[in-house]
Amino acid sequence: MKNLFWLSLGFLLLLVAGCNKEQIVNADENFQELTIVQAEIHPNANFPGVRITKTLPVQTPYSITAAEITDAVVYLRIDSVKIVPLHYTYEGLYRPLYNLPVSEGELYELFGRIGTRTFYSKTHIPYKPVIQSSHYNLSENYAEGVTLARENEVYSALWVVNGQPFIRATEFFDLSIPTTTLVTSTINVRSAAFPTAYRSDTYRWQRCIQIFAFDKAYEKYFKTKSASQEVGSPYTGGAGKTEWNISGDNFIGMFIGTAESDVVNVQ
Repeated sequence: MKNLFWLSLGFLLLLVAGCNKEQIVNADENFQELTIVQAEIHPNANFPGVRITKTLPVQTPYSITAAEITDAVVYLRIDSVKIVPLHYTYEGLYRPLYNLPVSEGELYELFGRIGTRTFYSKTHIPYKPVIQSSHYNLSENYAEGVTLARENEVYSALWVVNGQPFIRATEFFDLSIPTTTLVTSTINVRSAAFPTAYRSDTYRWQRCIQIFAFDKAYEKYFKTKSASQEVGSPYTGGAGKTEWNISGDNFIGMFIGTAESDVVNVQ
């Protein structure tokens, strides 16, 4: 599944549109520029790079050329030992000079500087969730799965319809947070309800679930992003009261490790 939540350009456009809540007549006068740092890091894949951009005034037409940051100094520290410099490539994307495989359980730290301003973030790379059991809730029409609960991880799930191609939910319903990290502890993770069109017995063998594991830092983001509402893309929206995991003066964004399970049928 390409880049878990379809981030990048859509995220940037929404940030540009939502970064200032003043009336349009004086939006530019009250505009505060924010720097956006974002990366979604998957295990068993190469490090994708870090995209660094800035918000634009509401009345300024969006373009990546205007939004990208090209002069940042950025590097990674992996497991407190390995140092990897990142270099600007295109459209605000900073990458290593060589392919950097990401492994489950690693700790990635991000250090950066733009002019005199510095930023920092860290994330643990989750383990790929393995669904031990799954079922379809007939009364509320959602999918639920059980997976191992690990330290520094939280979980969510999407319903999936096994078609050509797969049809997936675009929103997470809830976040499952482990209350214990014993080696044998498990956790139940549920999806949003299937749309009415997929609830009939015709789709019994096509209804599936996919579980996602996130670095624990995602918990604060999820809870503050959209209270009492389903959450879709974890990267969309303006700054507001959202708790990002990038620290620094006027920096926002998510530098987050995530992993997804195989798609499993639910009965």
